[in-house]
Amino acid sequence: MSAAPEKSGASTSGSSVAPSSSSSSSSSAAPLSRLPRDTMPVDGEDEDTEYLGADEAAQVIEVDDDDDQPPPEDDEVELTDEEKKQIEKAQTVEKDLRAMLDADDSVQGFFDHTDSVFAVGLNPADPSMAVSGGCDDRSFVWKITDGSKKFELSGHTDSVVGVGFSYDGKYVASASMDATIRIYTTADGKLKHVLEGPSKEIEWMAWHPAGPVIAAGSADETVWMWNAETADCMAAFSGHSGSATCGAWSADGKSLLSCDDGGDLICWNPKTGEPAQHMRGLHDAPITSFATHPDKSQKLCVTGAADGSVKVVNYENGRTIATFKDAHADSVEGVQFAPKLKLVASCSVDGKVKVWDLTNGSCRVTCSHDDAVTHIEWAPNGDPFIFASSVDKTIRLWDARSGQCEKTWKGHSDTALTFAVTPDAGTIVTASDDHTALVFKR
Repeated sequence: MSAAPEKSGASTSGSSVAPSSSSSSSSSAAPLSRLPRDTMPVDGEDEDTEYLGADEAAQVIEVDDDDDQPPPEDDEVELTDEEKKQIEKAQTVEKDLRAMLDADDSVQGFFDHTDSVFAVGLNPADPSMAVSGGCDDRSFVWKITDGSKKFELSGHTDSVVGVGFSYDGKYVASASMDATIRIYTTADGKLKHVLEGPSKEIEWMAWHPAGPVIAAGSADETVWMWNAETADCMAAFSGHSGSATCGAWSADGKSLLSCDDGGDLICWNPKTGEPAQHMRGLHDAPITSFATHPDKSQKLCVTGAADGSVKVVNYENGRTIATFKDAHADSVEGVQFAPKLKLVASCSVDGKVKVWDLTNGSCRVTCSHDDAVTHIEWAPNGDPFIFASSVDKTIRLWDARSGQCEKTWKGHSDTALTFAVTPDAGTIVTASDDHTALVFKR
């Protein structure tokens, strides 16, 4: 994997070797005191210096000019298949690095991660502060304005799969495949609590929209809820028949919803710990993506599944509002409601971003990336635009009205896995398999 280029002001854990300058000192052979040349010294030379005359030479050695010629083709060394593969791989890495350097639209970045960056989030109280976590078992809080590191949030023993700030920015959390969530104070980066309970890896976590409460789903088929200030477990929800793959709070914070790889959706009552609605077999395949409506008055959620289907559900009464059975040709990786329009967007491994009209169930537009789409978000300010990240290493901005690509940002040398957008929709912070988090301006 090639190293990412260093941005000005950004911290980096790697070191670089500068090329040697032509003016740098170097060792050379000592000059001979007797040379075959005329015995008359030139200006500036010592007249006492003794030189060897042509008639004093003991032997003259003739140099065959053919020695400077390359060996015939028959003498070339035959490379093994493995050596050829290594050379091709090195050439590909060099090509990718050159392409990245030639087309890097990022304005800043963070480069302290040593493996894939899986998650990124922004502080709602200070959007210039980001948190990122990844496969190196670490998380970092850093500034998107200059890439400077504020804190390293260490302690996990497995990959960090989720990160995020509390609604007021007071706390920052990291969720890991080590089955724990760690809570830190944002002001100083100090560990406050380690939240335990699940017996298997954490699949997702979500802060409550208006309180110091955090929820998470686990591969052990359970969903948990803790008080982040006290570390008290407020509830352990049991009812899924498979890994709790994804979930979220309702916009009003009165309901907690979770999905599983058996195709079920459950709406939980946080006060009682009991299901308010259990939609069994909502999908015929694992539910891979989920979102609730951002409007508190809309009791709607949208689900996407591994079989390419998308459904919109009223979680209050359990009724399915819309079904898009053949929405995509492959697994649905992201779904989201438009903040102000009666539209919902979905993205898939099939490389498509689609916009659906909730009034009639039709597909309004289809937008195409060059490879699988990993994440989507509507512009937070309500503009009719969709941001999308992809395995094609780009972030793109799509017009939901026309399906036209308004802008493409390049800079990553590997898959752009996910991203976060500032409230004004002017800055995008990404996470990538190339071990970096980059900052792009709209």
